[in-house]
Amino acid sequence: MNFLTSPPLLNRIWLYCTVFLTGAAVMVIELLGTRLIAPFYGASLYVWTSVISVTLIALAVGYFVGGRWADRSRKTGLALIIALSGLLTLLIPWVTTPVLLATDTLGLRLGVLSAPWYYFHPV
Repeated sequence: MNFLTSPPLLNRIWLYCTVFLTGAAVMVIELLGTRLIAPFYGASLYVWTSVISVTLIALAVGYFVGGRWADRSRKTGLALIIALSGLLTLLIPWVTTPVLLATDTLGLRLGVLSAPWYYFHPV
């Protein structure tokens, strides 16, 4: 068996590609989240700061919960978790208007922080 075709190396390369593509998807969702909020709140410093903050908080919580989940459960695969994330992401366009209308009464600072919170946290 050749060094480049050994199963552990191919598994590692596949994992690195998966991590790279999911990271790129998170960045795309972050940029699109700003575009979704812009019609109500503009594209100000508050919008960018809140979207970046909420994204980083969501990533940290996801890494924590995912790490615990991976340590305790051997049956759940990475593909299932990524597919579930993709399905929850598909809901964002349909909840955009109700969330923005609900958070519009909170004012600029609190509204612009709570809108991406509801987008990026499915619970």
